Amino acid sequence: MIKKNHEVKLRQRKLFIILFLFSVFFSFINLFSFLDFDFYPEYFIALLVLTISSNLIEVSINKIFLIGILVDILIGSILGQYTLTFLILLGLQIFSQKYFVLPTKPQSMLLRFLFVSLGVIIVSIISQKFSPNFYSSMSLLNQLIIDIGVTFFILIIFQIFYEKTYGS
Repeated sequence: MIKKNHEVKLRQRKLFIILFLFSVFFSFINLFSFLDFDFYPEYFIALLVLTISSNLIEVSINKIFLIGILVDILIGSILGQYTLTFLILLGLQIFSQKYFVLPTKPQSMLLRFLFVSLGVIIVSIISQKFSPNFYSSMSLLNQLIIDIGVTFFILIIFQIFYEKTYGS
């Protein structure tokens, strides 16, 4: 029984590393260039929301801090941008666990959607994406809605990989 539990943890760690590398790779590729605007989904926010909410790997404040600094360095963003966002999301997850001890599937998905939304908004505020000339053809609200929707879709894809690997 212990060996199986250890094997599951190894598979989860491998999945986390694979999804992390996937996120690093696709953070530099504009998949939506055919729509004629620069748009880069927040892969790391989706990965971290999945990691924290489903215990993909054991998380602590120190691990989240190091993952955030690593993400900031790898993608060349403002140092501390993702670190602060990840720490806020971890705090909110811990806070929500006090009120939702065993959340139902819809409650769990709603919490993940709210965490993704908050993460995208925090990263957008810190990175100052709110310049009125940043997207000339879209309003700020439309851009945030698209960011949140696509990031949540990526979270769902990551969740499918997690469920296939973990078997739950």
